[in-house]
Amino acid sequence: MAREMLKLRKGDSAIKIKADGQVELAGVQDKAMVDDKGNISPVILFAAAWAKKDQNLMNHLLENFRTCVKEGYFGIDAQNDYKKMEAAVKKEQEEKDKDKDVGNVTIDEGVENETK
Repeated sequence: MAREMLKLRKGDSAIKIKADGQVELAGVQDKAMVDDKGNISPVILFAAAWAKKDQNLMNHLLENFRTCVKEGYFGIDAQNDYKKMEAAVKKEQEEKDKDKDVGNVTIDEGVENETK
């Protein structure tokens, strides 16, 4: 399998997460962590989130990712794939819910036993 390298241009930053979970940053050595406007580098922000692995933060990042895909930030193909997956999950859940009711016996309260 060929290994693809990400090409960074001057001024670009990147984060690499290795298979073992370790993080490497590129293009951040010559930049301030906080710019003149008070913004923290997104690469450093994500690296900190990844290192800490706070479950609430990871859940928030995941939900944000889902929303971005739904809204088309990653392109129309990703948006369409997400809609297809969402529809498949919904259909599967409906089938599971439908199967739950099959074979269940219910007894209505207040109904007289007619086998007297």
